[in-house]
Amino acid sequence: MKPGFTLIELIAVLLLVGVLVSSATLSFLPVADALVQVRTNTRAMQKSRLAMARLAREFTTISNVVSGDAHTLDYLFLDPAGVLRQRDLSWSGTPGDPLLLGGYTLTDDVGDFRLQYIDYDFDAPAWRTNAPW
Repeated sequence: MKPGFTLIELIAVLLLVGVLVSSATLSFLPVADALVQVRTNTRAMQKSRLAMARLAREFTTISNVVSGDAHTLDYLFLDPAGVLRQRDLSWSGTPGDPLLLGGYTLTDDVGDFRLQYIDYDFDAPAWRTNAPW
C-alpha cells in the first residue's frame, strides 16, 4: 500500500474546512454590523454635542426674542463687537431635515426639535410653560 491520502479523505477535509470557514464568517457578521452601528451613533452624538454647545453659547448672547414658534426662533443678539444683530434658529419640522442657525446647517438629520418657553412667576412660586410663543 502506498503512503498518502485518498480522494475521499481530501474531499472530506475540504468540506469540513468549508463548513468551519462559513460558520466563522457568519458569526463575525453581527460583530461587524455592531461596529458600524457604534461608529454611526458616535458620530451622531458628537454632532449633537457640538450643536448643543453652540446653542448654549448662542443663547447667552440673546438680548431680545423677536418672534418664535415651536420650530423657529428669531432673536436679537450682541456680536463680539457689541453690535446688535438679528439671527434665526429654525427647523422645517420634517424628520431628517437639518437644524439651521442663521441659514447655515448647525446639525443635520434632525429627528425632532421643539422650542419651549418656560417662565418663572416670582409672585406665585411655580413654573409656567408657554409653548409655542
